[in-house]
Amino acid sequence: MAQSSSVRTTERTEDQGNDRYTVRPYERDDAADVLDLYRTVWGSEHDADWLAYKYVKNPYFDGTSMLVAETDDTVVGARPAVPVPMRVGDTDLAGLFLVSVMVHPEHRRRGLFTRMMAHGFEHFADAGVSLCFNYSNELSAPGYRQLGAERLGTGPGKHVRVQRPGRFVDSHLPAPADEVAHAVANGMGRGYRAVRDGLAVDLPALVAASGLGVDRRDRLAPGLLARLYERDPPDGLHTRREPTFYRWLADNPGWTYETYVAWDGPRSVAALLVKRRPGDDSTVVLADAVPACTPSTRPAFATLLRAVLADNRDAANVSTYGLVHRERLLPADLLSRFGFRSDGRPPLSRVTPPDDTAFTLPLDDTVARVHDAEGVDLLDGSNWRLRLR
Repeated sequence: MAQSSSVRTTERTEDQGNDRYTVRPYERDDAADVLDLYRTVWGSEHDADWLAYKYVKNPYFDGTSMLVAETDDTVVGARPAVPVPMRVGDTDLAGLFLVSVMVHPEHRRRGLFTRMMAHGFEHFADAGVSLCFNYSNELSAPGYRQLGAERLGTGPGKHVRVQRPGRFVDSHLPAPADEVAHAVANGMGRGYRAVRDGLAVDLPALVAASGLGVDRRDRLAPGLLARLYERDPPDGLHTRREPTFYRWLADNPGWTYETYVAWDGPRSVAALLVKRRPGDDSTVVLADAVPACTPSTRPAFATLLRAVLADNRDAANVSTYGLVHRERLLPADLLSRFGFRSDGRPPLSRVTPPDDTAFTLPLDDTVARVHDAEGVDLLDGSNWRLRLR
């Protein structure tokens, strides 16, 4: 079995031409510079509370999980990462999702990407991280390969139920929709109406036959969700659900959460976690599903999906893709029955970008330990249950 070696560097400050860069952990005083990088590089708006939540207050990392590159007292690069509790079989490990690497346009092509990554691997390994993972586009993929990261393949795209095709297409194009895009929207509209009409005939019988009740909570329910997860965790490497993890999610200033629970009398059977942007009801995300969807819990998830969709008829779209778990939450065939379509196939593929490449880089002997203890090869992407895109 192939092994990846850890990357080590002891240099903190390096000279490059007339510029002098220091790579170091993020500090709270860096917030303004890092927020400016988000605006400059990604065109996204965040605030200091969001930065602190993601990269300082995470309960699974002691310290900050972001590295920055500084020159002349100004941060010009950042290597953020989100700690994730992970499990495979009976083995728990600390994972790190590498996100949104940023270098200011005026400081590119000076080796900052490689320096921040190399320093980051040392920093994260010293903090007890077992492995890093990420999705990379064609521009950054060569850099990860050069650093010794192992390719996992391309991951599954999201599934979307498009309920307002015109709004969905417009939101996914850089300019007003053209004739091709309108044709895509019309095709999605016809498909949605056909599925909607079909559901009106056959799914109520399926749901009624389950004999289950559903309640909706305007909050995240950490204890309940964790207990449901423990009944039947997913196979392979996955996000480890526990009350601490869910409480951390609940503190996210960028999302509000609702919990839908299916009940068989007094016994909870399954739950869907739904999230949306505060004040924005146009996009609804299915963020988690517990326990794993099996033949025995499938009727419960059908019941829950129907309840979620009934409460969100006016949303432009409902999606299975979230920024936290990134897992195959529900089977594609079940989602299809409720009008969800893969963004990797027409017509959605015509207005969504292609999948990126998934990489992982172990920082210790985790690959060998898991192989010996669980018989699972972590360098085989088919053993991962995380959607990393």
